[in-house]
Amino acid sequence: MKKIITIHFIGGSNIEVNKTEAVDTLLHHLEGTERQRQFISLPNRSGQEIYINLKLVTSIEVKSI
Repeated sequence: MKKIITIHFIGGSNIEVNKTEAVDTLLHHLEGTERQRQFISLPNRSGQEIYINLKLVTSIEVKSI
């Protein structure tokens, strides 16, 4: 089953993560300790990486499709 994560940030912006490796990386970091949760790097479909500051996240929505 594939998962899609929608990340909502302070200020109202959001991003949708649906690449399997990125979803797995994000879920792994969310389960870590507070010290591990700062900037994380996620792979995107174009082969580049995006960086997310988890301190600015207000909510995360996980959907299974």
